[in-house]
Amino acid sequence: MIAELGNELKKIIEEITASDILPVYTEEEDEATERAPKVFHGFLAPEDAETLIPAICIRTILSKNSLEERRLLTKITIAIFNKDSMEGYEILYSMLEKVMNYIIEKGIIGEKFEVLPEAEWLISEEQPYPYWIGEIKFSILMAKKYRTDLMDWLDGEEEK
Repeated sequence: MIAELGNELKKIIEEITASDILPVYTEEEDEATERAPKVFHGFLAPEDAETLIPAICIRTILSKNSLEERRLLTKITIAIFNKDSMEGYEILYSMLEKVMNYIIEKGIIGEKFEVLPEAEWLISEEQPYPYWIGEIKFSILMAKKYRTDLMDWLDGEEEK
């Protein structure tokens, strides 16, 4: 189920960021390269981070099951490259807002997951210049699994 949520979010984010053409790090100063962010379900490979950015990673980092609900804490991390710190901040801020607002407005993901309106985004004070990183955290409700032996027990059937 968690993989299904990640894959559904990946499709949505790829669609809404396809037109965000952003700078890519290159060794050569005169070789400016740009592309839309790559979207990953899971972690960004640290050994390839320089060349994978701009990138967006989707991870479910916590699951809490209670009698009332099953809540998933899902984190979306956006990483971009930009040598101009003000422009980098503005682009990152804009992308965080766009992704967060779109997912909250959508409300239901893959017909199984309900996005709660309580979400937050964060841009840390410490940034790995010329890379800029921000994250969004969503609470998402998922259909609960219940015990399957309850009906047998209530009906008086014994385990075999």
